[in-house]
Amino acid sequence: MDKSYYSDAFLVFDYLGDTINLIDVVVSLLIGYLGEELVVVHEPRLLANHWFDTGGKLDLLSVVPTDLAYIWTGMEHPFPAVRFNRLLKYPKLASFLKKTEGHVPNPQHMRLFALMMKFILLIHLNACLYYFLSEQTGLNTDGWVYPGEAAWRKVDNRNDTLFQKFTWSFYWSFHTLTMIGITKQPETEWQFLLLTADFVLGVMLFSQVLANTMHTVLQSSHETRKFRKKIDAVVAYMDMRNVN
Repeated sequence: MDKSYYSDAFLVFDYLGDTINLIDVVVSLLIGYLGEELVVVHEPRLLANHWFDTGGKLDLLSVVPTDLAYIWTGMEHPFPAVRFNRLLKYPKLASFLKKTEGHVPNPQHMRLFALMMKFILLIHLNACLYYFLSEQTGLNTDGWVYPGEAAWRKVDNRNDTLFQKFTWSFYWSFHTLTMIGITKQPETEWQFLLLTADFVLGVMLFSQVLANTMHTVLQSSHETRKFRKKIDAVVAYMDMRNVN
């Protein structure tokens, strides 16, 4: 697939996300809230003020059309960094996940799933950073930057597809953040700094995943014990009443 295919797909999903963000802003402005004396407020001006004071500023900043910078940068190198303001929508996503936990049968599993998705997203962002720094340094200038050794292509092949570049970078990022450590020895200062930061981040992420997994298992065991206690109470009551 050529670059135009990926550019078109990027723009479609990019503006689909913008549309969802704009719909969220409109819906948020129409949601009433409990005011003084537990009275539901629906007055437009008060709704707007309440929305602005409870996260509306971040919502507005997240939909600022920074992609207009593409007019000057062009689409050949769109510099997606100008879209980082979309990350300001994260508090709303965190609020959505927290509210969703109260409406699912197993909130622990939902919490663990959300944590794994965040982990995959961080692996993706770290992979993008790795390739960006490799490209700025010079592809194949040493044994650490992309492209590294792989059986599916030559070491000095600079004509890899976008899918190949992403796959290798994601693989490298996964190995680094999970501390498997199957990577080449860094050769420059920024490489040592990046790898050290990745290891520190990997330790923090691993501890979070482990803690959430243990909490899920313990919570499931607790629910099982509560259920068995109720069953035992029912059986004891039936025995007392001589019910077979």
